[in-house]
Amino acid sequence: MKIRSVRAPRGMVGAGNPLAAAEGLAVLRAGGNAFDAAVAAAAVLAVVSPHECGLGGDLLAVVHHAKSGQTFALNSSGRSPGAATVERYPEGMPMTGARSISVPGMVGGWAALLERYGTRSLGSLLSGAIDYAEQGFPAYDDLIENASQRTGSIFADPHCKALFFPNDLRLREGELIRQRAAGQTLRRIAAEGAAGFYRGPVAQSMARTVQAGGGLLDVADLAAFEPLWQEVMDAHFGAHRICTMPPASWATAMLLQLSLMEQEGIAPLADEAQFILQGIRTRRRAYEMLEGCIADPDTVGDQARMVLARHRQGMAAAQAATARQEGMHGTDTSNVIAVDSQGNAVSLLQSVFVPFGSGVLDAQTGVLFNNRMRGFSTRAGDPNCVAPDKRPAQTLTPVLVMKDGQAWLACGSPGGPGQTGTMAQFAARLLFYGQSMAEAIATPRWSKTLVGDFILEDTASEALQQAVLAVEPQIKITPWGSVNYGSIVAVMRDGEGWAGCADTRRNAAMHGF
Repeated sequence: MKIRSVRAPRGMVGAGNPLAAAEGLAVLRAGGNAFDAAVAAAAVLAVVSPHECGLGGDLLAVVHHAKSGQTFALNSSGRSPGAATVERYPEGMPMTGARSISVPGMVGGWAALLERYGTRSLGSLLSGAIDYAEQGFPAYDDLIENASQRTGSIFADPHCKALFFPNDLRLREGELIRQRAAGQTLRRIAAEGAAGFYRGPVAQSMARTVQAGGGLLDVADLAAFEPLWQEVMDAHFGAHRICTMPPASWATAMLLQLSLMEQEGIAPLADEAQFILQGIRTRRRAYEMLEGCIADPDTVGDQARMVLARHRQGMAAAQAATARQEGMHGTDTSNVIAVDSQGNAVSLLQSVFVPFGSGVLDAQTGVLFNNRMRGFSTRAGDPNCVAPDKRPAQTLTPVLVMKDGQAWLACGSPGGPGQTGTMAQFAARLLFYGQSMAEAIATPRWSKTLVGDFILEDTASEALQQAVLAVEPQIKITPWGSVNYGSIVAVMRDGEGWAGCADTRRNAAMHGF
């Protein structure tokens, strides 16, 4: 497996699509900082990867501002509509359709990131995204294949069907996809800022479309949206401080899994089967320990932080009860990594939840909505139970690793419920074994699917597969590059410059200068 590797002295941008990475690099070259570059790349990503993170998606990020020494988490996931109650969902949360839509948070996240740390205006950074929306971008295999696998939800909406199956035909590789309505929405955002999305004609059109389909989103929900800045969830491993998202993300499970591995003694890398089995075992345990702790932070407070702290202090809580089945955490996401010569660093993930989200496309604005409501449960007493104005649990896991007070590594991966395990495997190989980024990314990995199955890549040797199956016979062997294995994008300090890698399991790319 070939990993795309890059070295550069000044700055670097990686993203889940080459066009987005190139746009971010252009901003760096023009004098923008890492935050500017991340937003420009993220906006292009929202256009050219609509199945992963279109304009109706959410955004989570971990950022480091070198001059102030600040490291923060940005939670720009949308809340549930104010009318959302358990009684409104007597048959549980729908997977797709208008009733699965929460407030889109991504655009507000772009504005919040620039307001705090950027040097360019939001409007000045959207030109690339506008061009790709209005002039078009070429269809590519990952987008085409995802559309072919989601015909049920896509065909249920005539506007979504017209965009991704023009004239009822499957897109051809290289065929231009134009989203003129989305381009006009981006132009309004460029002129008016995030208010142009959350208020006025765009918001009114989005609310009408969702309500026409039986959904609950209204203009008041959109107008009330505000991103949330949070203290990072972090833990020290030797000289390294790993920083990630607090709840409503499950990212704490990554830190807890690494801590459990460290506590019981890291399996020798020479025995890959034991490394995989230890990873699966500690992943299960981490999720059990965090049961009931991952939901809207307004609901669960610092419970996850306390669980992690107790464990790190050698005072782990009593054996947790058997965990209930995990909630639905989405499978389709894309990411941006940006670093600059000042030492600023951004790890950003944005997502519509499952591929093509709700499958609902507002024809007037070009917004393809998320199905993030699926992240809630409807179990009474569950902290993650649906309620008005509440953020659902999710698994977006952006990561920064600090060393000597500086950003040493920025990384992230899509992959739904597999994200925390993927990032734990990657971090363990780098920090505990000293593998290179390319080695750590290329090695066959295990993951977990949306329906709860543990899986192992078929690139693992036959002997390795059999050794793992002998202990965990329920594990399924699935093809390399399957959606839940994700696609790691990572940048690490390299002397006075940077080294980066992009995982070829998906369409990721890395550029530097």
